[in-house]
Amino acid sequence: MAKKKVNVALIGAQFMGKTHSNAWRKVGMFFDLPVEPVMKVLCGKFPEELAVADKYGWQETSLDWEAVVNRPDIDIVDVCTPNFLHPPIAIAAAKAGKAVICEKPLATTVADGRDMVDTAARLGRRIYYAEDWLGTPALNRALEIVESGAIGDLKYVRARECHSGSHSPFAQTIAMVDFKRLPKPLAVRLASQPPFGSQRNFGAGALDWAWLAAG
Repeated sequence: MAKKKVNVALIGAQFMGKTHSNAWRKVGMFFDLPVEPVMKVLCGKFPEELAVADKYGWQETSLDWEAVVNRPDIDIVDVCTPNFLHPPIAIAAAKAGKAVICEKPLATTVADGRDMVDTAARLGRRIYYAEDWLGTPALNRALEIVESGAIGDLKYVRARECHSGSHSPFAQTIAMVDFKRLPKPLAVRLASQPPFGSQRNFGAGALDWAWLAAG
């Protein structure tokens, strides 16, 4: 029996856009999906970003994310933009009746994150959080042990995440930006976003798991 096709729009064509494109192309090889994802639209900010669309497997391209998330033929919106753009795109997609997948971090403030989740819940939609670290076998097993009561009540979590930093060219170069030379609104916006601050950057995964384990 033929599976129902679901059309996917990917917003953000650079670093994580490449990673998610690869996942959409291969997901059917590893999982028995109830539906068949169709890589419908790749959306970016600049025309040169979209030159990879055919190579990645996308049928169409667009420079207008607002038009894309409101297309009636789109079922899933996958958000892979810079972090501070996650909330407006995800909320607009939820309001348009789409299922939303959002790359980590969900948002850069608690208020924005709550707005995203609350909006989706109010509309009967879902926002799926693309944090693969939380789903690794070792952490799933650790969570099972905690939830079974084998170690008693969880009182303390010690965690460490060690690597050389983001592999994203954007994240690697933004830390060296001379904010005094940027237009003030842009400088303020960038200076307030990750990767600034190790707790928000490296600590997010460990804090997520600790919050999950604590119930």
